[in-house]
Amino acid sequence: MSYATKALLVALLFPSFIWAQGKDPDVLLAQASRRGDLYNWADAEPLFGEAQRLYSERGDARNALYARIGHIRSTMEQLSLPETSATLDSELQNNPLLKSDKQIRLFCLAVKGDIDGELDSKPMRRDWEEVLELARDLGDKKWQNRASGEIGFAAFLEGDVAKAQQMVAGTLIAAMLSGDAGAQIRYLAAIGSGLALTGLPDQALGYFDRAANIAAQNPDSGYQFLIYTGNL
Repeated sequence: MSYATKALLVALLFPSFIWAQGKDPDVLLAQASRRGDLYNWADAEPLFGEAQRLYSERGDARNALYARIGHIRSTMEQLSLPETSATLDSELQNNPLLKSDKQIRLFCLAVKGDIDGELDSKPMRRDWEEVLELARDLGDKKWQNRASGEIGFAAFLEGDVAKAQQMVAGTLIAAMLSGDAGAQIRYLAAIGSGLALTGLPDQALGYFDRAANIAAQNPDSGYQFLIYTGNL
């Protein structure tokens, strides 16, 4: 379903919500970020888009950029990934906001890391290593942990299975201890998918069930494609 179609459905089904929330881009951005943090990018998409429009109208360049980056992540399946990665790389090198604001730079690198993860493990690793460095500078434990898990995925793609297992398992444990629901869902589902692909469906089911239970406790996580496709 296209972005335009989804936006129209939301407007038709929830017109009062759009009218009430559409005037406050801070509320929209917070809601979009919450969904994105739970890896529910599909439902975050129209919120990021509307927040970007409103911030742009107000001349708030920083938050408009943040919302635009979120919208890029929300629509990455519809974009040319090599072109989008190159565009983000150029902005990271040249955009003054992305060079001076560590929070937004971290977010942009995380989005680029997700995109590069579909293309090549080497740039993916570089993206997430910089995320890890920025998260340490900011004292952001959540993103330190998530970056470590994504570097573990890069290690897997590069053939270092033992290192990947260690890093992803460590990330999952840390996410459980800290209550990071988004990371728990992501890494439980990823481990389940890996087990299913290696011929261990019974073990995989336990991970999928745990991920589904956490998702059910966090309605903003939306429909969990990875969980339910992994169960097929």
